[in-house]
Amino acid sequence: MRRWAPRAVLAALLLVALARILSASSAAHPLPISPELAHRAYSEIVGREPTMRREAALKFPGDPWSADDDFHEREQQAVRGFAGHQGVPIGDVLRALDDGMHERWPASASPIAQVPPCRPRLMY
Repeated sequence: MRRWAPRAVLAALLLVALARILSASSAAHPLPISPELAHRAYSEIVGREPTMRREAALKFPGDPWSADDDFHEREQQAVRGFAGHQGVPIGDVLRALDDGMHERWPASASPIAQVPPCRPRLMY
């Protein structure tokens, strides 16, 4: 009896774990973004671009490459925040930004689609 007790406990734990796995529901996939919401995402995120760029430039004065990198971090946070609040995929929000720039959707600001030349700093 003593030999089988640890094995019986292990088997019971494995059965419980298997039952939990089989009865677990999968994560809900977010619905695709609607055209109206895509336009709103573009307008909101691009509308904040001047402020985000200004804050990034203040953080990295005289270093356009690092300021641009910091801006894109802020942009990524805005994209993730919008996607999370609206319950849509992050990729769809990024697609909305891309489509909006190419198709010149109206927004309160014009996006800057340029990258400054890379001039590495001597000291980090």
